[in-house]
Amino acid sequence: GFVDLLPKIQRSFEENGCSNEVLSGKGRALASALSTYSDVVYGGMDFEAQRETRQVAMSHVMAHVVRARNTVWKNNEKLRKHALLGEKTEEFDSDPYRDQGFSRPRVLILCPFRNVAREYVQWLLKLAPNNQQTMNKKRFDDQFGTDEFSSKNEATDWRDGIFPEDDFADDDFRVGIQVGRRMVRLYAPFSASDIIIASPLGLRLITGAEGDAKREFDFLSSIEMVLLDRADVLSMQNWDHVLEILKVTNVQPSTLPEGADISRLRPWIADGLARRFRQTVVLTDTYNPLMDSVIHDTWGEEGKEGNWRGWIRILPSTKLGTVAKCSVNLGIAKQLFMHVAVDDPSEASDKYLKFFEERYWKDIGAGLGRLAICVSSYFEYLRLRAFLKKNDASFVAIDEYSSNKSMGRARQFFLTQQKKVILMTERLLWYRKLRIKGIQHYFFYGVPERPEIYEDLLRDVRVPSQCYSTCLYSSCDGYALERLVGRERLPKLLTAPPGKVSAFS
Repeated sequence: GFVDLLPKIQRSFEENGCSNEVLSGKGRALASALSTYSDVVYGGMDFEAQRETRQVAMSHVMAHVVRARNTVWKNNEKLRKHALLGEKTEEFDSDPYRDQGFSRPRVLILCPFRNVAREYVQWLLKLAPNNQQTMNKKRFDDQFGTDEFSSKNEATDWRDGIFPEDDFADDDFRVGIQVGRRMVRLYAPFSASDIIIASPLGLRLITGAEGDAKREFDFLSSIEMVLLDRADVLSMQNWDHVLEILKVTNVQPSTLPEGADISRLRPWIADGLARRFRQTVVLTDTYNPLMDSVIHDTWGEEGKEGNWRGWIRILPSTKLGTVAKCSVNLGIAKQLFMHVAVDDPSEASDKYLKFFEERYWKDIGAGLGRLAICVSSYFEYLRLRAFLKKNDASFVAIDEYSSNKSMGRARQFFLTQQKKVILMTERLLWYRKLRIKGIQHYFFYGVPERPEIYEDLLRDVRVPSQCYSTCLYSSCDGYALERLVGRERLPKLLTAPPGKVSAFS
């Protein structure tokens, strides 16, 4: 839980329900992991846990910022006393006063939607000790909304926990926050902020890309904590934005920024080791190895660049999985899983396409009607679409970039069997709940990240008792596969010989 807190911070936390006695077991586990200052990957941010997870995360952020702020103020006072005594810096030990970085911002929070940022700010204002004034609050309310929380109390669909229904659901925003003794200033300039809350897109418009004439990222040079909220959603938006922002975080500025006091630079920041002392926190619902990359990429060669405290991964375990639900509740005849041998992830794309052509399409798929193919990534979707065109297959294709008109036409062609196959991306089904009529067989080209997508699709088949669902997987898909088949069946699939077909009915 939360340890070593100042009495005022502790009291503020307890008044807002953030204490070990009130938190759930998952909340206490997250709080304990965060307090170690290790890098943390937390996979327990499902719909029910979103509000508590953000509460715990912001409590950790506020504790860190207030501690650091108080240290700077105390050291300022001590240095004034030295100055009054006429002592020069070289006449006393200055190491205890090295408490700053090149820039003021200490915490960077990346959120998928504007109203999620609003929820973090609401928790910040509740938890800030002695806060008597919030500057620019009206401007913030106008631009981010005033609803108490972005998370709903009840969900009728898994998307309810992701997509907000209010008018503040865009992904282009950023706000700097300054935490003072008795006030919080929203919309502070980044150079004067303690916390920056932004969407990856909103911040990327400032940090730019390599080769851009105008870029600005010196304000990220001394970040001590990076928090990714709902990394599973960020990965569906544009993961490259996240990686590019992290690439320029903790990069030493080429010139000394205005206002920086070089005599008070922390030794590790002056030595270019800021990343080794930075905590990176990844909060997500569904987990995939892509999320580890934001931590592993900072480790560099032989771990020289990683967080010196190490890292912690907390993931829930799935006992039965979605396959059992589809068999019992939906009555699906057969659910087949075909093992594709992939030793090197860089070769996965070619291996999948070859396996699909030789083991499925030639023998089975080409002769089927009413077949739907769901592809796990847009890149693989483009390759498979090109393959079907080359083989003169009777098919239509829809994706997240298709217009409503073209999707409607494609679905009608498929329903009336003018086209035998419908090809679609998982990302389309992630963003939109589509009911595609006329499907009798499903083929999953890669394991869906969200098991709910798998279940939603099989729920709409014409005759469940005659439905054969087939899913390609490799050893790289262990986490997503566990969500489908459960932890008891997972070892059997991962250790199956290459090409082996495992059936569940």
